[in-house]
Amino acid sequence: MAAYTTLGSLITPAETVRCGSGKYPVLSMTMYGGIVLQRERFKKSLASIDQSDYKVVRRGQLVVGFPIDEGVLYFQEAADEGIMSPAYQVWDVNTAQIYPDYLELCLHSPQSMQYYKDKLRGTTARRRSIPTADLLALRICIPDMETQRRTVTVLNQLDLFIDKRRQQLAKLDELVKSRFIELFGVPGAKSDQWPRMSLGDCCILNPKKNLDTRLVPELNVSFVPMSAVSEDGDMEVSETRKYEDVKTGFTYFADNDILFAKITPCMENGKGAIAGKLINGIGFGSTEFHVLRPIQNKSNPYWLYVMTALESFRTSAKANMTGSAGQKRVPASYLEAYQVSLPPMELQEQFASFVKQTNLSKPVIRQSLDQLETLKKSLMQAYFS
Repeated sequence: MAAYTTLGSLITPAETVRCGSGKYPVLSMTMYGGIVLQRERFKKSLASIDQSDYKVVRRGQLVVGFPIDEGVLYFQEAADEGIMSPAYQVWDVNTAQIYPDYLELCLHSPQSMQYYKDKLRGTTARRRSIPTADLLALRICIPDMETQRRTVTVLNQLDLFIDKRRQQLAKLDELVKSRFIELFGVPGAKSDQWPRMSLGDCCILNPKKNLDTRLVPELNVSFVPMSAVSEDGDMEVSETRKYEDVKTGFTYFADNDILFAKITPCMENGKGAIAGKLINGIGFGSTEFHVLRPIQNKSNPYWLYVMTALESFRTSAKANMTGSAGQKRVPASYLEAYQVSLPPMELQEQFASFVKQTNLSKPVIRQSLDQLETLKKSLMQAYFS
């Protein structure tokens, strides 16, 4: 039978050891991937030049970061010793009482995540945390060690299945992008094959709603906030609003238009999609979208979308963002002037057929992924209640 205790009875503050002049690998806390070697994850150093005040974290220690309500707390298993931000809390764990992998899962359970949200205190957006006393008061369910290990085994196995489904979806996207480059080359690169022109001549950028005669006050339209658009081309269109309620202060688009997230970090992360299955064929959404409308007999939505989703395109767009840190955006003028080689419609449509055929596999994989994630949430709820 499971017993209950508090987190404070299982962990104690770790001795603070500073980096000083020592040489240690720099570690980074990621939201979903746990603690990783910074050089392997980001291919560059994101740490301060002066790392002398960084904390040394040993393997097996618990690191509590922020925003805590997004589950940014993990055990350090990336290196025997590494250094991390001095702002993070580091804890030793009583492994005689609790299996660390089990505790890490418990700290990310639905119950724990809700606890963090309930205990938040007026902190800044990206540094959300809770008082240490509240953290230590978190209620922890502790079954016997064998049950803890079985729980970890089951949930880890589920994670393997979930990762496999995600990898399958990622491979399909990679296949589409590889096919694009095979047919059309790298966006922005010069080519003598086809006419060279600006992207603004290949599509209608941010089309005006006053030219759409379908728009009347009581018309139902789809509403698409930024959160409804994924980083792999999916878009949720279940929310409906009246045109009268969204005609000002939102971005207008229609079926087959391409949405391109213009603000950091959504742009760099690849948010974008081809609009489809919109209520009455019309949508309104975040003002942080640029809209690219294909021109009949000149550009195909699949050609436009995949081009704007490629890393080379996004990297170039990032270099041309304007605005202050945290509020940088890709200006419409950049997209308007971006130079492309326009392939013939026949080749664009051939590519579109390939994408559609490839995408036929996605619903089955997504359904399986959704079922696995639902099962994991259900088990997490049951194991840690």
